Amino acid sequence: MHKSTCKASQDRQILYRAGETAQLAFYTFKEVVFDKSIARVESDGKNMTLQEGFHDIDLLIPFPTELFPCLEDKHAILSFMACSDAVGYMHEIIKTMLTGITSGIEEILVGRKSPRRQLTWFNIEKKKDENEYFHQLLRVTLSNGEKYAFDITGAQYGYHESVVPWHQYIDSQVKEIVGTDIFGMDRTIAVSDELCDEPGYPGLIMSCNKEFMKIFDSTVRDWQKENITLSAMLKLPEDAFRQRRASLMEYVERLLIDFRNFRRFIVDLHKPLPGIEIGKERNFLGR
Repeated sequence: MHKSTCKASQDRQILYRAGETAQLAFYTFKEVVFDKSIARVESDGKNMTLQEGFHDIDLLIPFPTELFPCLEDKHAILSFMACSDAVGYMHEIIKTMLTGITSGIEEILVGRKSPRRQLTWFNIEKKKDENEYFHQLLRVTLSNGEKYAFDITGAQYGYHESVVPWHQYIDSQVKEIVGTDIFGMDRTIAVSDELCDEPGYPGLIMSCNKEFMKIFDSTVRDWQKENITLSAMLKLPEDAFRQRRASLMEYVERLLIDFRNFRRFIVDLHKPLPGIEIGKERNFLGR
């Protein structure tokens, strides 16, 4: 009995650490691979209104740090409209961290209750986005049967905890469960040729994210070879764990930035000469 209780406690600690790590990894990824041009931000301390700006020929936008001095606001923007990105692009690192402690992982689509904070988007034509969107997250079942919500993009709604007991998450945040899929479905969609080959902005941004996702995954694998496996890292004493995790994030960020700079150099080579109109087709809507 003592042995099983100790194992369950260790698995919970690994799960919560994995959630924090995946969330930090996604924020790092998204800040480098940022594709929303934001011209103006209005905030009342709780809710935010975002006005879309003009997009240049490059799909990626330098993250406007000066507009978001508050870390919680920054995290809200990095996770805004990005729940499926998080589930798909962070699939490999999440799978690696949770190996050996779960009996099941599912991708869950939900309709949400009223959020703690509201983010409102106005497009380049100053038209408010009135659509209601479902939200994607993971439901993780530990080996002992305990179920948890694993949601690394809740900051856009004012919820910054990455791991929450399932029934608590349902009671506080979920209006309805819309659908359930196998773990890895969003990853399959993210890398599918059908979406990446779609004409116009949707296909271009999917292809761009796919490139960076491959760099991210290979960078995490390389870091483990040179340092420590993620599984071992999650079991370290607190101070050692945080030091190793910081090292991982710094390494990932540096390699992603290097790739972005290389990609931007290639884009600059193909920019039109001064005086040539880029055209409305460059005025993407960032959706």
